[in-house]
Order: sequence, then C-alpha cells, then structure tokens
Amino acid sequence: MAQAPPLGNLAPAHAATCDYMSFFQDQQNDPFLGNYAAALGPYLVPVANQNVATPADVQELALNCQRQSVPTAFLLLHDDGKLHIYLQLDKFHTRMGMPPTQWDDTMFCQKGDLFHNQAQLVFWLQEYFHQLNGQVRVGSRAAIDTALAGDPAAELLGPFAAVDADTELVRVRRTCFVPPAFVPAFLASQLTPKEAWQQVGSRIINENREADCVALLDFLRVAMTRSGVGQLSSLAVQAPTAPVADAVLLSHRRRIIERDFPALNAALPQLQQNLIAQELSVLVADNRTARVEDEIRRQKDIAKPLTDLVGDHGVDYLLRICGVQAEHELPPLWSALKSAKKHNRLNVLQHSIDVAKLQCDEPEMQFIATPALLQAIVNMAFGMSQTDSITTGLQPFVLGEQMESSAREALYTYEALYSGGSAPSSTDIAALMKATITTPKHHFQARHMLRRSEILCRELFGPQHPSVVTLQSFCIRYSSLESQLHRQAMTQPREYLPTIILRHVSLHMSHYFQRIKLNPNAAFPSIADFWDDLLVDGNWERPVPPQVLSQLGMRPTGGGPPAGAAAGGLAVPGAGWAVPPAGGAAGTAPTRMSNPNFNSIFQPYLDMRTVTCKSLKDKIVEGALPPLPSSKGFSGNMCLAYHTKGTCMSNCRCVLDHVLYSTAEYQPLLTWCVSHFRAA
Repeated sequence: MAQAPPLGNLAPAHAATCDYMSFFQDQQNDPFLGNYAAALGPYLVPVANQNVATPADVQELALNCQRQSVPTAFLLLHDDGKLHIYLQLDKFHTRMGMPPTQWDDTMFCQKGDLFHNQAQLVFWLQEYFHQLNGQVRVGSRAAIDTALAGDPAAELLGPFAAVDADTELVRVRRTCFVPPAFVPAFLASQLTPKEAWQQVGSRIINENREADCVALLDFLRVAMTRSGVGQLSSLAVQAPTAPVADAVLLSHRRRIIERDFPALNAALPQLQQNLIAQELSVLVADNRTARVEDEIRRQKDIAKPLTDLVGDHGVDYLLRICGVQAEHELPPLWSALKSAKKHNRLNVLQHSIDVAKLQCDEPEMQFIATPALLQAIVNMAFGMSQTDSITTGLQPFVLGEQMESSAREALYTYEALYSGGSAPSSTDIAALMKATITTPKHHFQARHMLRRSEILCRELFGPQHPSVVTLQSFCIRYSSLESQLHRQAMTQPREYLPTIILRHVSLHMSHYFQRIKLNPNAAFPSIADFWDDLLVDGNWERPVPPQVLSQLGMRPTGGGPPAGAAAGGLAVPGAGWAVPPAGGAAGTAPTRMSNPNFNSIFQPYLDMRTVTCKSLKDKIVEGALPPLPSSKGFSGNMCLAYHTKGTCMSNCRCVLDHVLYSTAEYQPLLTWCVSHFRAA
C-alpha cells in the first residue's frame, strides 16, 4: 500500500504515468459493453464472398471511431511470426484554410502501449483492410486443441489439404479489429499465434463468445496455419514503417492521447496545488479499493454456478436425488462447497458435518471428513462402482472410525497440495485419495457407521430426504434389537453379523443412487425389511462374496474360501470367518505356497537370483523405493514374491493377494518392476 510523503518534504510535481493497458482494462472504456458481434461484423467474410463490405467501407468505419470516441485496436501478423497490436487508428485530414502538409490524407496508428506517455507512430496502409487472396483451409477449433495437446512444441499447423479431416475453408482480412476486452492480452507481450489462441481464443470459447467473435477466431486460426511447408501464414506482412514526425504530427497525435488521458493535460501549477491532497488520499483510496475488490471477489464466489464444481450432469443428478427444480433449493453445503477455494473445501465439509452432529444429538461421535470422501462427493460418485467394491461410493463401510493423528495429517497434506494455486501431480494425491474401509466387529461400530451415513445424507440431500428418514429409523430399530441379535443362532461367528447388516444397507443405497440416474421417480428402498425377515422366520443371513471379505481383511479360518464361495459367495455352516493373524493360523507351521498361475512376463525377475524380494521391501520401508501397487484381493499392497518369484509363504502378510491376476491387471506391478527391480 502506498504511503503519503511527509508534508514538509514533497517531491517535485510531475505528470502521471499513463498506459493503455489500464485504459482497456477499465470496462467504462468499452462502448460495446462486451457485445462485439456488430463491431467484428465487417471483418467476417463468408466463404462464398457474397454481400461483403469493401475495404474502403471497412476503413471508413474504422476511422469514424476517432470521431465517435470509440477506442480501436488492430492485429497484424509480422514476418517475425508474432502478432503485433496497433491502437487508436486515425487519419490526418487536410485542414481547412491552412497550408497542406506531408501528412494530409495519411493514416497513422500507435504501435503497442505508451512509453513514458509517448506513442510510437507508424503508417497504416489501406491494404491492411483487404482480404487475403482466396480461401484458406484451416483446422477446426477442436482439431487445433487436439493437435496442440498432442504436440505441445508445435507453433504452427498445416498446411492442410482438402482431404484432411476436421478442416474447413475460411476467408479473412489482413487485419482484424480486437475488442476492448481482449486488448490487454496483446499489450502485455507480443504473442505468437499459438499463444494468442491459447490465451485469447480459449477465453472467448470459455466465456461463450464464439458467436460474437467468429471473425477474430478465424483470424487466429489462419495466423496459426502455414501457407506452405516451412513457411509462415499467408497473413504475414512486413512491419509498418514509422514516420519522421514533426511538430504538426506530434501535436495532432498528442490531442488523441490527452483525450484518452485527461491527467496529461493538467497544468503543472494545478498539479502542485493538488499534490498534497492526492498523496494523502492514497491511503484512503487504497483501503477503499481493497474493500471493493474483496467484496467483488466475495460476490463472484457467491454467484459462481454449481456446474463449476460438479458439471452440468452432476447438477442434474443432484437435483434428481434431492427432488428439487433449481440449484438454490439444494442444501446449504453445496453452496458452501462451490464458493470455497479448493484447499478449503475439506474444512467446509468438516464444518457442515460437525453442525449436523449437534443437530442429530451426536456431538461426541467421531466423524472425520477425509480427502477421499470429499473427492467422492465432488465427483458425484455416490454409488459403488461394482457391487463387491466397498471402497467406492457413499456407504457405511467407508465411514468407519479413524486414527485422528492420521486424519489430521491427511488434512494438512490436502491443504498444502492445493493452497499454492497449482494442481498437484497424480503421484502426490494417489495415497491421499484412497478410501479406507473399516471392518465392523461389534454392533456399536456398525451402528456408528450407519449413523454417519445418515448424517452425511442429511447434509448432502437435506434433512427430509428419504435416505435420512430411512437410515434414522433403521438405526433406532437396530439399537432396540441388539440384545436379540446377540442371542441369534448363526452359522458364522457373531463378528460376521455386523458385516452382513452393513452390506445389506450398502447394496440398497448404491442401487438407489444408480437407479435414480435413469428414473427420477425412483424411491429410496425400504431397508427395514431386513429386520422383518429376522423377526418373522429368521431368514436374514446374507451371503457375502469372498471379494468383499478380502477387502475387509477377513478369510475362512480353515485356510481357504468355503465350498461354493467362488460361485456366489454363499455362507456355509461351520465355516468360520476371521481376520487373518500376522503369523498365520494359530497352531500351524508356515508352509511354502507356489503360484500355479505364474505369468511369464515376470520371468526376467525370476531369473534375477541375486535380487531378493526382501531387500526390495526393506528399501520400500526405508522410503528408498515407492510402495507396491494396491492388491485387488484386499486393502493392502500386492505380494512381490508370489507374483514375480512364483512362490511365497503361508504366513505372508499379503496372503490375501495370492490370487489369480490377468496380464492386464499385472501392468501396474510390471511397470513398478521395470523401474525398480534391480540390485542396489
């Protein structure tokens, strides 16, 4: 913030420094009010070249702008391969009753911005308003973006032939009028056609101004297209020459500048008299400006549409679930999330959850918002990707108890990654965005996970949403039946029961979220039928597929899945299920396990007898090597020895990963081996 000078030590008075960058950034100097279709109309030439304004007509319209106090700017592509901008076109007309000058009936432009309040003048030629000779074949807008994404080093495209796909014919003039909103981008630096397309062209498209600015987009497309192999665009011209100006021409041009910047015409004594007041008002003006800018930013964030956060399809999906017609009718959490900066969204979600806990009389229950949960919400990933994938979707298994220290570290990491204004790499956020699931061994754990599901649905879909009412009723009944559940005769250990209950709820919730995409009238399921089955005939035990048990770290105590499990996951009487101990089943000595489906793509690593899997895993623990890819069999990592050496032990901590993989599923592990499977 600027500081006022001491009153007794004033600096010498001097004229303000002015520039056209600030001039064009001021929306008050845009007479078109952002509507540029009419202004660019004379520069839009149909391919058929019919009913087109003549160069003389276009020139006259451009010169009239000075008489009407309309600021002008034009582009020329120089033979240096860059686009140069020229401002405030004017013509030195013959003066009535005064001697002729060498400047009579000559057009002049200012090249670029002012330098120390002085303009660099150049001659402006009538031929700049002429069309290029003939039509030019250019790439479509989508084809240009695709080509630049595929070859970031490319500066120009083409030349194109008639047989080239995604191309079209256009006509353009050698210059193009630049609407005021886009002038600052060209004043900031001399852009190449590619840079102009990426900065100005993309802005036009993102602001939905293509219809108004077709002429400018076509001009940029032609500027990016070679006229021949190894050549520039056919728009390229030699730079305009500068006149050796005399007092008459300089005075004429000075009047234009002083009209745009009245401060340059103030007398020095007046500046000296006002200097004290001007300098003393700087602090007040800066504070006022800061407050106004803060308010503008705040209002802009409030007005930001929800589509910026979840996309058009996401908004439509959300309106269907909540049963409302407009975005403003959605629960307050969505407005808070769309207005929040990316690094602060996790805090916004946590605050909303904390408030909901108080409203639900659960202030002491732990419910920590994780980056993975926020990502699922923003991506509208409410349903499980597959019925056996309990690490996905918004369902009870991903809403278990957490280590508070780990959750706090995840929050700090999330804020650090996104607070810098640049997107983190996929490597940085891969572990952060991985959902952690919880195995409920007791009924109170399952009830808490269901209660968290209810609270989350309350904030996402509203307190009256059927999911909230249904889950609340289910939890109340669960609590009242807990003693009866404890006495229930089961074919599995009792710790298996909470998993059956949560899977029942998860499947119905996921099915609802998937079904409502196709049917907006889909009703939330009556999950309470589960308790009715229990009370009526005891027919309530549900099969849980081995894939789900593996993700929860559960397995048959007999050493393998029960008979029939692979065919549908049916529970078998007498087959106990438990979390596998670290050292193998109690009372049994570890045995060697061979991989009967060893894949030959790992043969080179089997032949590396001097490189042991233990030494590589030690380096992973030390942080010298990255972690192994995630297992498809459970929530840990893949077993390096079983897959690359074809053998492992029965007491391996990754024994649940000793399963069949396809060659495609092996690609992450193969990529890891190519980079890291070697001796130190």
